[in-house]
Amino acid sequence: NNLDKEIVPAESKCVVKQNRITVKLRKKEGQFGTEHWTDLTSKRRRTEKDSASDPSAGLMDMMRDLYDDGDDQTRKVIGEAMLKSQQSRGTGGLGDDSFDGL
Repeated sequence: NNLDKEIVPAESKCVVKQNRITVKLRKKEGQFGTEHWTDLTSKRRRTEKDSASDPSAGLMDMMRDLYDDGDDQTRKVIGEAMLKSQQSRGTGGLGDDSFDGL
């Protein structure tokens, strides 16, 4: 199963005619309704663990996809944001001038 999203096989159809084959796949309802498919097949293997168990995992997956699929400008912006985030963690989120005047 390498489809990008889940389907409902019982509600899906396959129609074979003399000059064509039509496949209609019923999308499974997602957490927020019917999901939008941008690709028919998944770009990477789906894992069995639920992303709802770790809310930040979904966000990190989305950022990874944006970085992998993005152009040079997108990669630059994401890289700068990640660098700033790591730097702010190192200073406790106070910024570089947090100890001025002490």
